[in-house]
Amino acid sequence: MRPLYVAPYFEEKRGFDVIIGHYGYNLLLLEIIKNSYQTFPKLVGFFHGNDLTGFVQRFGRKIYQPLQQKTTTMGLPISQLLAECLKEMQLLVGQTTVHHMGIDISDFYYTQPIEIAGIIQLLIVGRLTEKKGIDNAIEAVAILKQKNKKVRLQIIGDGEQKEELQQLIADFQFNGRNPIERMANTRRSQRSCTRSRYYFIAK
Repeated sequence: MRPLYVAPYFEEKRGFDVIIGHYGYNLLLLEIIKNSYQTFPKLVGFFHGNDLTGFVQRFGRKIYQPLQQKTTTMGLPISQLLAECLKEMQLLVGQTTVHHMGIDISDFYYTQPIEIAGIIQLLIVGRLTEKKGIDNAIEAVAILKQKNKKVRLQIIGDGEQKEELQQLIADFQFNGRNPIERMANTRRSQRSCTRSRYYFIAK
C-alpha cells in the first residue's frame, strides 16, 4: 500500500535530476513507483544491514524482486559485506558502489584525558534494539563505577531489548531509582501516534 500513498507526489513534473533513497526498502518503494512511468528521475539508494537481514527475514527475498530486473537504479551498500550480500541476492547487478558511512578515524588524534569534576551525565535517546549498542553503554558505566567514577546514565526509549537491558542494569546492581519505570509523556495529547517510552537510570 505504501506506493499508493507516495505515488501522487510524482504525478506532477517537479524537475528532479535524481532521487536518493535512504534504506533499501525506500529504494524498493521508489523503484516500484518508477516502473509506472515512462520517464522518471535517476534513483540512488543506500543499503544498511537491516535492509538485507531483518527486512528480508520478515518479508522474504522475493520482496526485492523489482531490483533484480534490469534497471538504471544505483545501489550504495555501506560496506563491502553488504555489497557481497547484494551480489549474492542478484540485486542491482553491476549497479552498486560501496559508500562507507561514518568517519575516518585517522582525522582524530589521541588527547591526554582530563579529570572531570562532579558527576558525568550521559543521555541516550533511541530505539532499544541490539544494533544501537545500548548494552555496551551500560557495561561501560559499570566499568566506570568500578573505578569509583561518578557517572549517571539515562536511557529514554522503547523496543524489543527493553527487558534485557532492564535485567542488565539489575545485574550490575546500580544504586538509585528502580532500573526501569514508565515515563509520563507530557505531549501525548499533541500527537495521537505518540507511544509511551521507558526511562532507564543507572547511577
